[in-house]
Amino acid sequence: MAGPGRVGAAGGVARRGPTRRVGEVMERAVWLPESERALVNWVRETGRPLSELAATMGVRSWTLQRRLRATLAKVMTPGYRHVVAQLEVASDPPPWPPREAGDAMSEERLALSIGRGLFIAGKSVRAVAAALGVDRRIVQWRRERLMLEAGAEKRRRAVR
Repeated sequence: MAGPGRVGAAGGVARRGPTRRVGEVMERAVWLPESERALVNWVRETGRPLSELAATMGVRSWTLQRRLRATLAKVMTPGYRHVVAQLEVASDPPPWPPREAGDAMSEERLALSIGRGLFIAGKSVRAVAAALGVDRRIVQWRRERLMLEAGAEKRRRAVR
């Protein structure tokens, strides 16, 4: 049996858990990669079991259930929340995949690109470093810094 905030066998995020949590997920889903965003939107808008979508796609329903569960877990992480908050206030958020090399970016834009690649697109450190054309250690350092900032932000929210 699925509890609040969990995806049940049918994957019905729209029918389970508090309405507030569904709203939070949908607000943050705007930044998800297209395939993940489409899956979350389909479940919320139709409210139908994932087995129906799986049948039309020719895949097993557990594949979509696992994908949806992983996407929802990712959206609720402090790192994802922190990067989304930074992207929302940025005047010109960088796209993913990046269109310019990391050395040509400002420090702030590079940090946003790294955060978007790691926490939103779900890419590995190595893949993000290769896409941006920067050293892997720079990406690792930025990841640690973003995680520390996200943890501090989470603690500030808990105190309120």
